[in-house]
Amino acid sequence: MNEQELVTIPEKAELIVLFADKGLDPLLKKIKSEVDAFVPDLSTAKGRSEIASMAYKVSQSKTFLDNAGKGLVDKLKEQPKTVDAERRRMRDWCDALRDEVRKPLSDWEAEEEKRLADLQLKLASINEYKDVEFETADEAKIALDGVHKILVDDSFCELKEQAESDHEIAILKLEKLISTLSEKEDAFALAEKDRLAKIEQDRIEREAKIAEDAAKEATAQAESAAKAKAEDVQRKAKEAQAAEENRQAAIKKEAETRELELKLKAERAYKEKLEAEQRAKQAESDAIAKVAAEKQAEIDAEKKREANKKHKAKINNEALQAIELCGVNADTSKAIICAIAKGEIPNVKISY
Repeated sequence: MNEQELVTIPEKAELIVLFADKGLDPLLKKIKSEVDAFVPDLSTAKGRSEIASMAYKVSQSKTFLDNAGKGLVDKLKEQPKTVDAERRRMRDWCDALRDEVRKPLSDWEAEEEKRLADLQLKLASINEYKDVEFETADEAKIALDGVHKILVDDSFCELKEQAESDHEIAILKLEKLISTLSEKEDAFALAEKDRLAKIEQDRIEREAKIAEDAAKEATAQAESAAKAKAEDVQRKAKEAQAAEENRQAAIKKEAETRELELKLKAERAYKEKLEAEQRAKQAESDAIAKVAAEKQAEIDAEKKREANKKHKAKINNEALQAIELCGVNADTSKAIICAIAKGEIPNVKISY
């Protein structure tokens, strides 16, 4: 008997009898007894190798007996159906037994492949933050908070040391990026505030000057009119002394009224100046509030994009797991998910 086979055909055995209906049962029982006596051990590489070896011996025994049956078929053409049926039964039986023998190893290999794939996914959850560029410090802070929430512990197994290194690199890079972006944003905000303040101050000064010039012009016009009136009164006083007294009284009353009007006009000009200054302050307050609102809107938009990204990742992972449960390996499952997400597979899409 070959070392790779579990049975041999007795020298005096007649093949025609051996390959009759159920004639191989004694040899198959011998193969089964060899397998039953074997104790599988998955805890060591040697034990796993012995499992594979035993499965291979079952397969080789199948080949050996199958070849013997094929030789008999060549000699006994009149009985091909009986021999072939027994061969098929024997092959199926040996295949089933081989699969049964190897099942613990196959299950272990599948679990090991899934474990390594899960570790790579966990590692990728750290590395995705290392090479991302952000436009604002708030975006980078959100990313840094996400990195801090990732716990690097013994669940990373043999990849723990690499995970710790990648985790530290991601944190350092994001902290440096936050510092740089914050400095740029603070400088921009200060420059913008100064620019708006300068524009508003110029406007206030311009409006104040206009009001002041208007007040001076009104005063000059009033003084010129009063002077002309006084000269007219003096001229007429020479003509009629009696009428002068009455007119002087009227002129005095009119002058008082004019003076009151000029005073009220000056007060209105001063009030308009105060209102212009108040509008300037309100404009500055509105500008600051607008910048704050825009910044908050950017933060809300980023949160929405992050939530959408996490939601899509969750849906994709669920689909990935479902495909893997169908017997598809991890790499092929990932490729299928990516192709569907990109729209490369007709009539198939993922609902988010």
